[in-house]
Amino acid sequence: MTDIVPGPGPGPDTAPGIGSSAASGTGPGAAPGVGPGADSGVAPDPVAGGVVVPSQRPAPLPSPERRGRTEISDRVITKIACSAAMEVPEVRDVRLRGLPWSRASSGAVHGGQVSLRLNVSVGYPSPLRAVATRLREHVTRRIAAQTGLDVTRLDITMTDLGGDLP
Repeated sequence: MTDIVPGPGPGPDTAPGIGSSAASGTGPGAAPGVGPGADSGVAPDPVAGGVVVPSQRPAPLPSPERRGRTEISDRVITKIACSAAMEVPEVRDVRLRGLPWSRASSGAVHGGQVSLRLNVSVGYPSPLRAVATRLREHVTRRIAAQTGLDVTRLDITMTDLGGDLP
């Protein structure tokens, strides 16, 4: 039977007893092939008297098919489209909710395809066809960039011509 002599004490990364001579592999009761001279891939910690375990590699990610999928709701698509429409300089307002005589802006996701309906207010005087074209291109690009979905239909209703352009 051997006496276990405590080392300098447990360090912040060691458990109690790790600093002892038997545990560090240097005492008479140490197991062969374990200790500072052994090639076990574990280096001794000179400060705490224990051992430092090399960091483990993170587990590899499973294939994309097995990770799951992200579903984007119709409401999120509508909000992204309304926000993108407000980035067009001639657009003064995008109506997320409809007035009693008009429909609200809305969006629908079907698989990887999106259909949108936007009700916008445009500043006066603006070339309406040019604004509609620019709006359609910008919203389509932003939806594709932020969600990866394709916009297959985008209906634009210009409900108001108001507010002067700067």
